[in-house]
Amino acid sequence: MSIICRFVFTYSFFIYFIIVRSSSNETLNYVLTHDELLKANNSDLVKRLENYYNYTVLNQTATTAQPKDDAEGERSMVMKIDTPAPRKNFSRTRESVKSSTGQPKSHAWISEPLIEGLKGFRVKSQKNQLCQTQSDLYAAHLKNQTLWAIRMYESSQIAPVGIIGGNNYQMGNFEECIKTKAYGVRGQYCLVNFKYSLYGEELLQYKAKVPPNDFRDMNHESSVWEALIRLKKDPVRIERQNLYWAMCIPASCSPQDLESSLNKTLIPKFNEQDIWLNITVDPIYCHTNESKPFSRGFYITISFMALLLLVNLLSTAVDGVEFLKGNYSHELEGWRELVGVFSLWRNTYNLGIYNKESQVKIVNGMKVLMMVLIIYGHVLLYILGYPQSNPASLEEVYRRGADIALVNTNIVDVFFTVSGFITFYYGYHPMKVGGVIYLVLSILFRYLRLMPVFAIVMAYVTYVLPYTSDGPIWNARIGIEIENCQKNWWLNLLLLNNFINADEQVNQSP
Repeated sequence: MSIICRFVFTYSFFIYFIIVRSSSNETLNYVLTHDELLKANNSDLVKRLENYYNYTVLNQTATTAQPKDDAEGERSMVMKIDTPAPRKNFSRTRESVKSSTGQPKSHAWISEPLIEGLKGFRVKSQKNQLCQTQSDLYAAHLKNQTLWAIRMYESSQIAPVGIIGGNNYQMGNFEECIKTKAYGVRGQYCLVNFKYSLYGEELLQYKAKVPPNDFRDMNHESSVWEALIRLKKDPVRIERQNLYWAMCIPASCSPQDLESSLNKTLIPKFNEQDIWLNITVDPIYCHTNESKPFSRGFYITISFMALLLLVNLLSTAVDGVEFLKGNYSHELEGWRELVGVFSLWRNTYNLGIYNKESQVKIVNGMKVLMMVLIIYGHVLLYILGYPQSNPASLEEVYRRGADIALVNTNIVDVFFTVSGFITFYYGYHPMKVGGVIYLVLSILFRYLRLMPVFAIVMAYVTYVLPYTSDGPIWNARIGIEIENCQKNWWLNLLLLNNFINADEQVNQSP
């Protein structure tokens, strides 16, 4: 009797949904597993429901529990698959952007088509079925306000912020995206490149208002498009019409799937506003939470550096014991000389030796000061080379006369001048005695002293640095360093990198 009652209740429940659905144009936003459908205990009813709501059963053995994190689990779900709508004609005519008066219509700012086009956006792919299924699963759970779907949604950039101020990187939330994991869906963070501009006639009208070589600040009453043209002509300002937009999508979707879906979604919206848009998704800007396997070069570099550290510690300990025994001597022989080479204690002491007779105090002080400022400047270059939320304030620095001494790398010229003077001061008299041989030996000695350290730095950048961190543009920036190191390492070891492939430097600043 209880079985019959349960059947009648379940049957009535689904009939009620059919009646409600037939009297409404709304789509049923609900995700059901196969077992939940089978609770009706009536295969004909299940088939009718699947046909009516266009549900597709992906795995007949699916359960109501969250599937395991594997390829089989990723397919263990039932999803509503929307019937693809007929493809719209994206061709654009000039008449479509004319007002009733025949004049060019006013254009919305890019935030309007972006927000409208990305509202409820999901990746669609006819070739990648897993991507399509997981994207539909994400969309359905987003409508149901499920936690993991909301985390993916808010990890994407929802609206543009500070574009006129130069905030070209709309970053979203990187960590929240890649840590999302539910129902076999893993989050993938991608930075999408948007380039935008007005179309032909309208763009020419605004360009006509801007005189050639006009780098002046904008009038606050002028059009934003005129302001963008003025900004683009100003060499000290970054281009505003080149955006990077954060998108969080399922990891099963490829960058090509995302790019294709965005083209179909956003370009019609921008065409309606007479705005040209180009969308690019570079795989180097896409990240997941999967661990990268360590390379052979990583293990070799780490082993060598660990061995070098061990030798330093042992040599320092032996040197310290000799000092405590009273056997410490500045003149070493035999095995003690080899130990002294790696001793941190002895090398620190030697750096502090001061020779009053052969020192040019003021010049040495200038060299130390310039060296500190150069190191600080290169660190600052790396910081400024990464996305800034308010670069407009930095751009003003380039206009102030008092900052010319800092922003035009004049410190490097001073360092070269001081270093050249010191080299001449200490080398002139010995070279008069030793001639060319002394000059060659001096260059060789300096090369052998500096190059091992430089080689270790190149090995670290190439094989270790990529594993030390992560971030939205980490692969893009570090990838350049790795590629240059692998291609031009021999040029750097021969000190020919400034003459051959000078645009592919190792350890270059952004």
